Amino acid sequence: MRLKLDSLVLFWFPVPATRGSFNRGLSCGVTHLNNRQSVLTAKAPELAADRAAPLLGPPVPRSSSPVSPWSPPGMMPADTAMTSIVQRIARQALLTFRSPGGRSFPEQHGKLRSLVAEVRAADLQLVPRRAEDGHGPGPGAPPHQPPVTYMHICETEAFSMGVFLLRGGACIPLHDHPGMHGVLKVLYGKVRISCFDRPEPAAAPGDAGGAAGGGAPRLPPPLQAPAPRRSVLRSSAVYTETSPPCVLGPDRDNLHRIDAVDGPTAFMDILAPPYDPDDGRDCHYYRVVSGPEGLGPEPREVWLQEVAQPPDFRCGGEPYPGPEVRL
Repeated sequence: MRLKLDSLVLFWFPVPATRGSFNRGLSCGVTHLNNRQSVLTAKAPELAADRAAPLLGPPVPRSSSPVSPWSPPGMMPADTAMTSIVQRIARQALLTFRSPGGRSFPEQHGKLRSLVAEVRAADLQLVPRRAEDGHGPGPGAPPHQPPVTYMHICETEAFSMGVFLLRGGACIPLHDHPGMHGVLKVLYGKVRISCFDRPEPAAAPGDAGGAAGGGAPRLPPPLQAPAPRRSVLRSSAVYTETSPPCVLGPDRDNLHRIDAVDGPTAFMDILAPPYDPDDGRDCHYYRVVSGPEGLGPEPREVWLQEVAQPPDFRCGGEPYPGPEVRL
């Protein structure tokens, strides 16, 4: 359609509204609330993204995020020497996860991991936080401040990207990512990440036996349901900003627990596709009931039981200060 304002001729095109999603889960039990709508002005078409910080636990106030203008399908502006690494990561994530089952997926996923390995806190305009500034555990912490916060960067139907910030001593409990890929990169501080394979289906009641006999461990009556499920603890390692990204897949390393080590920490988190309970991608929490994860070599067999979200775990949202992303 063409608009004529005095001597100025402008063209505008209707912008298709993207799918709104209410995702309860995490980048963990994370809830993503994205209400997108098309907004037409007399100057140019824009997509106003009404974003909320993904939530871990109870809802929190929305945080402000830069608006990402819409681009026609299949067309993205070319990268230049001035393109931020955050922008390049987002574009590569879109290319990678548009067709996760395609023949080019391994190559594209490798390119994404290489880009993510380069990102640092300064690229997102993040200033590392210190425990002595009130970002550690104990009485010095501001009252009612959640132990974990999230900065939303961008989200499409193919993937979501943001930053988790953990106070000193904070933990994101063991949780899954149903049918999802993920890439995690520490930006500052240190985290211990314990990675588990997707649990096998629960054994039939008649198959339950002692752990030593190869069956599910017997539990006290209050814990009879849901039944423990067999899994594999693949690794438990400390990651820093110089470590390569931690990668999860739909089956291998699909569950993880993340603990802040020796003070506050932050990491970039990419999930593909995003959590969406309506599409079978809700977040589930687990606890280890046999095979303590702190003992013995990895990989090794463990038994996991699904539990409710821990009552002491919550996550708030805060504004993302870094370069805007245009997709």
